[in-house]
Amino acid sequence: MGAEGTPLPYYLASILVLLGLFGILTLTHLAKKVIAFLFFQAGTILFFLALTFRGEKAAPGPAAAGFWNPLPLSLALLLIAVSTLVGLTLLMLASHLREREGTWEEEKMNGGTAP
Repeated sequence: MGAEGTPLPYYLASILVLLGLFGILTLTHLAKKVIAFLFFQAGTILFFLALTFRGEKAAPGPAAAGFWNPLPLSLALLLIAVSTLVGLTLLMLASHLREREGTWEEEKMNGGTAP
């Protein structure tokens, strides 16, 4: 559960992941697909951040009131860096495709054949 025993962070992470997945699978506009991918990444980051805090029952000692698990936090920081770089790379590739094909829409593109 989350910091106070509520599953809210997990619900929000699930919603972000599902919205991102839906956008990736259904949208045809390349820039919107990249934004949907970033929503998917934000959901995974939120999930790792929700895993970070452990309540009193999971604390390793009798005097500890709770503790932060450093592994999910470090994974979340790594995901932030990687998703930023991947998102910028995807936007650059989409922009290059738009310049080459003349459109942002996947369906209207040339299909890989030379002009």
